Amino acid sequence: MYQLSKLISFLFISLFLFSQCQNEIEDFTIDNGFNYYPTDSGAWRVYQVDSIVYNNFFENPKSTSSHEVREVFTEIFIDNEGREATKLMRYIRPKASAKDWSEIAPEVIYVVKDEKKVERINGALRFIKMIFPVIEDRTWQGNNYINTDTPTELWSDYYNRGVYSDWEYTYKQVAATRTIGRHNFDSTLTVLHIDKENLVDKVFSTEIYAKGVGLVYQEEWILRSFESTKTDNWPDRADKGHVVKMSILEYGVE
Repeated sequence: MYQLSKLISFLFISLFLFSQCQNEIEDFTIDNGFNYYPTDSGAWRVYQVDSIVYNNFFENPKSTSSHEVREVFTEIFIDNEGREATKLMRYIRPKASAKDWSEIAPEVIYVVKDEKKVERINGALRFIKMIFPVIEDRTWQGNNYINTDTPTELWSDYYNRGVYSDWEYTYKQVAATRTIGRHNFDSTLTVLHIDKENLVDKVFSTEIYAKGVGLVYQEEWILRSFESTKTDNWPDRADKGHVVKMSILEYGVE
């Protein structure tokens, strides 16, 4: 009787431990970071964009402007490579404009998202915005699809394509809490694209994404000085280029 009781106790404990292990396995899920770049149809975001443009050939070599940008994910379609893609309609208007978004002709962009990466195709430019899984300090060539083999002696060539060479995207500050404008986000990540400067060029680009929202902040400096002897700091030494900062104002789902 003692042996039988002992056996029953052993079987009960074994079943209990097995059940606990099963629950732990079921509860354990890997977060690949897909939700940092949602592409749900109807999801929209509105940003404020502040820019400074430098051009020493103009009467005013430094001009500033502020705009609002609205991006809306719309229908899903199959692209020319047979992949499922989502259209992204992008509207731009001057800040505080009375014009309704429906009165503005949008720029059409499309996004391809799968289990490995996110691509954003804007005209002839194709960027790999994210790769999965999201891991701190993980790197990739986000401009790999852009032909940057252009003569960099000409500013126009450099500005259009050459500037995108040698960008190594890197995940930073994954799952960080952050406040942008009036919004508090529990989990954000930063993608640093490039941070490089010398006597004639300053190139800096970064983006911040919030889980469940997508892009919430973007900053880009593409500047060139034609005089390497200048002693001013960037951006005051710039003769050509721009500084653009884009911050989220509103977001939701239609």
